Amino acid sequence: GGGGRGGGGRGQKRKRQSGGGRGGGGGGKDQKSDLHRIVKLVMERNLDPVIVFSFSKKDCERYALDLQREDYTDDVEKDLISQVYRNAIESLSEDDRKLPQVEALLPLLKKGVGIHHGGLLPILKEIVEILFSEGLVKALFATETFSIGINMPAKTVVFTNTRKWDGRDFRWVTSGEYIQMSGRAGRRGKDERGIVIQMLDEKMEPAVCKGILYGDPDPLNSSYRISYNMLLNMMRVEDVDPEYLLRASFHQFQRESEAPALESRANVLEQKAAEITVGDSPEDEALAGEYRRMEDQLAATRRGMAKIVRRPDHILPFVQKAGRLLDVTIDGENYGWGCLVSYRRRPGGDSAGSAGKAARDSNEPKHTLEVLLPCVDRHFDERDGKDLDDREREEDAANQGLLWRGTARHCRPVKPSDDPKLVSMRQFTAYLYDVDRISAVRIRVKQDNKSPESRAMVLHSVREVQKRFPEGVPL
Repeated sequence: GGGGRGGGGRGQKRKRQSGGGRGGGGGGKDQKSDLHRIVKLVMERNLDPVIVFSFSKKDCERYALDLQREDYTDDVEKDLISQVYRNAIESLSEDDRKLPQVEALLPLLKKGVGIHHGGLLPILKEIVEILFSEGLVKALFATETFSIGINMPAKTVVFTNTRKWDGRDFRWVTSGEYIQMSGRAGRRGKDERGIVIQMLDEKMEPAVCKGILYGDPDPLNSSYRISYNMLLNMMRVEDVDPEYLLRASFHQFQRESEAPALESRANVLEQKAAEITVGDSPEDEALAGEYRRMEDQLAATRRGMAKIVRRPDHILPFVQKAGRLLDVTIDGENYGWGCLVSYRRRPGGDSAGSAGKAARDSNEPKHTLEVLLPCVDRHFDERDGKDLDDREREEDAANQGLLWRGTARHCRPVKPSDDPKLVSMRQFTAYLYDVDRISAVRIRVKQDNKSPESRAMVLHSVREVQKRFPEGVPL
């Protein structure tokens, strides 16, 4: 029913306690204060309910607590929230009712502020969902899981960030993720349009922005895998044809749909191979084959040497402190000498129990390095198939220093022909297997390298080291 908001909810003026100026009574970080002002503006213009998406459970709770001096509900709504909450937690034991998160959530909910993330008890998440669907929660701070699987639309959606940690890197959100979360803005039959507010804490290239807003959805790939155990269980069931089930699977459909393109590519490669001629005699072909085998053997030897160098017991003593020069290759592209900023080890691998086993069995790299590497934004090479004109190039070159985070997808290694104005130092996430060489040289580096000046200073220091050792940086 539509009684969730109540007749008196809209008719009466809501109480809003300002709580001490623009900063929201916290005096915290700028983003915290900015978000407080955004939520306050949303409420003043009756654009609630609002969902504030954050990619961290800690941030959800921190932002919600920043609004604890605000009050977005009237007395009738407070009574309804208390009744729903108390009726729901009656199913919990006495000890569970005394848990910190159980006791701390009700005061926030009574003010119209909710929290929803994977760290909450299932009963608490269900309470928040019920109250939000009835319009009793006006501002909900949630992770992206709230946008998947449940129909909980709002009038306004706010993004606190455009990057997320995916287990390997802080990357931009994909078009599919953005569409899924921003699609919560606008309620069918209630709102003419939904409103999406994006908070930015760093410069975003136009190509990246266009990819997020208008890019293709995430590909849907089958994770269907055949195992001996599955086949044996299927054989035990009467009137079941395992071959038919496998042929009818989405996995098999994808493989068959990819087959024509693979066959066509194989034919093209075979044709190119047939057109290649090496020398004028069989001896020339034999020499070329021998040279190729020697090249393969040399490459295998280098890989073996690099594997020994990258062993944790060999490399870890040299990456514990910032400033070490490292020669790094990411996704097959060598970025040359860069500067180590920090080293981090994935927690939990040495602990006992199921948590420790899950950490040890994880496919994620155990050791992570943050490295400043010289690079050029791929945006300068071309954009949408058209070269940048001089004015755009000058403008982007002047602003590119504001971007401090780098990824192999958006940044390429420096070429000798590159304009020095386009070269910048950016912070990449790398792993032990990305390190080709370790230098004996260490330079001074700040812990916070977001400012263009500090990264430019590191780039200057790395180049000075290379000038002083023209025969090669000492290893």
